[in-house]
Amino acid sequence: ELLRSQVPVQASLQILQELGEQLKQQVDTSAASAIQSDHLSLAQRLAGVEQALNRQLTALQTGVQDYETFNKQLESLDCWLVEAEEALRAQDPNGCTDLAVIQDRMEELKKLMLKFSSMTPELEHLNELGYRLPLNDSEIKRMQNLNRSWSTASAQTTERFSKLQSFLLQQQTFLEKCETWMDFLLQTEENMAVEISGNYQSLIDQQKAHELFQAEMFSRQQILHSIISDGQRMLEQGQVDDRDEFNMKLTLLSNQWQGVVRRAQQRRGIIDGLIRQWQRYREMVEKLRKWLLEVSHPVEVLQAGNTIPLQQARSMLDAVQVHDNPYLNA
Repeated sequence: ELLRSQVPVQASLQILQELGEQLKQQVDTSAASAIQSDHLSLAQRLAGVEQALNRQLTALQTGVQDYETFNKQLESLDCWLVEAEEALRAQDPNGCTDLAVIQDRMEELKKLMLKFSSMTPELEHLNELGYRLPLNDSEIKRMQNLNRSWSTASAQTTERFSKLQSFLLQQQTFLEKCETWMDFLLQTEENMAVEISGNYQSLIDQQKAHELFQAEMFSRQQILHSIISDGQRMLEQGQVDDRDEFNMKLTLLSNQWQGVVRRAQQRRGIIDGLIRQWQRYREMVEKLRKWLLEVSHPVEVLQAGNTIPLQQARSMLDAVQVHDNPYLNA
């Protein structure tokens, strides 16, 4: 409303300038300079007010957008969590003799577990927004409930999946476990062979994919533990001919997995680092754009060819130098 009210003021200033031009033709040089200086001072003050209003309006609009985004994401995550909790109300087939039924339930829990992992960045972003925004007591409580329920449901999903997988592993032979594990290792090597892209959106997609990958790694790690446990029991019971070679292979499996975990962590660190650089870059670009808009207002006043004192010109020049621009310095 204040910005709109400036329109008639600008019109009045234009009329004042026209009257000033007429007066300057009828007075001496000193008086003409005073008229010119008064008009320029008024124009600059008006431009300063407009600049301040635009800056404040931009800040308020950004706050409103963040608040709308917060509420939209909060509602979305709340709704999904309700669906997840509904899926967890179903009974697990603990002790069931039909392995197909157990595998079906494990697949359901696995999908749920991977979904939790893939949506974790969204929850983190929501929390970041919540810290910046002036939330009321009701919204703060809703956020706290979401985080608490999310943590509980995620942990429960993982625990129930592990319990069913443990039961399933008890029904498998040592050879079947090894075949399953080697298939998983092959899949893992293929996933980590994908080149890391430098494009921002591709990096975001790769980050989400890596969240799923880490959840898959966690769920599959139980297979390796079962293989090593079975192998050690076989050694103790004398079921292995070449004990040294067999023991070496068990150690190799464990070391190989540790290497995979380290490479996965390094890959995740690279992806996260590149994303942070992109985010920093985009923030700086936006701040620089706003800063350029701010410093352009005083310059626009002079576009009609008006003259200004030398000292003022120097001050305006200094204002647009790189060393006075914290965004370019950053």
